[in-house]
Amino acid sequence: MKKLVMIILALVLCASFLCVAAEESAPVVTDMPVAGLSLRWPLQFSETKGSVFAAGVSELGDGIYYAYWYYCAASQEDATRLMKEKPYALKSDYLFYTFSVAQNQELSEVVKELNKTGFSISEEDMIMIGQLDSWSFYLCMAYNPGFSVEVEAEYADEYAALCGMRDEIAAAFTCSIPFNEYGDLTERIICFEGTDLDGNPVSSESLFGENKVTLVNIWATWCGPCINELAELQAIHTRNQDKGCGVVGLLIDDDIEAAHQLMNENGITYPVILVPKEFSMVFPYKVIPTTFYVDGSGRFMETKFSGAYPEMYEDVLMAILDQI
Repeated sequence: MKKLVMIILALVLCASFLCVAAEESAPVVTDMPVAGLSLRWPLQFSETKGSVFAAGVSELGDGIYYAYWYYCAASQEDATRLMKEKPYALKSDYLFYTFSVAQNQELSEVVKELNKTGFSISEEDMIMIGQLDSWSFYLCMAYNPGFSVEVEAEYADEYAALCGMRDEIAAAFTCSIPFNEYGDLTERIICFEGTDLDGNPVSSESLFGENKVTLVNIWATWCGPCINELAELQAIHTRNQDKGCGVVGLLIDDDIEAAHQLMNENGITYPVILVPKEFSMVFPYKVIPTTFYVDGSGRFMETKFSGAYPEMYEDVLMAILDQI
């Protein structure tokens, strides 16, 4: 779980999401229209010695959107520098989660689905922060006593104090109907042409046509979270080829030498393709890594992960395969 914190934090910093840091003194607002949430941070968060980061929003499926929010035992400046130079030297942990839930789903069923994907929460951990039409919005604090042991006392005390501000944080949220700026991706056909790392032309039709389901991973050689999940992607590819499933990597930068080195270090045998810059018009993404699934015709299938969640990829792959 700690590794996941570091992975997503790297994503946050690489993608330049809005963060709240000690140097700021005025209230800061973080808008997340995809989740239907806007947070006007309590003033205490802008006066901290450490820094607080808001991650992007991901869709779990079944009408559940979630976001992570973190505390780092370092100033914004130091946290940004460490993430680029020595990401695992940065001490950080979850502060709280938010969940936006569609279709008037029962809280007990929501918690059950969340715990299937790696969370460990109870109904009592969830506090409702708003309801609007068929949507319900929840806050869940994520205090980890173990984190306080790892950091200096002043950071430990500050982290504990912020985690104790559940009611203030809940009251600071404003809710709206979640908005997907890209529209419904269901049934969209993902179609493109590119080259492999040796310059050979490749089409999406030939890549996807070999599998019943293909896990597609958008990555870059300069992206730490992308690199960290390469080995697990290869393991997923190896384990599921006999089931008619595979992995395809879409590289969005042109550092072919670095890509070859990373593939060799991680034993990558699945196809890695250099995609044209216009690919973002074919399949919209804002952060990397982004992972999604297509069938043999290239049709988008249900789930898109914005960020590195390698421990969830295979479960979703199997669920999709079961539906075919």
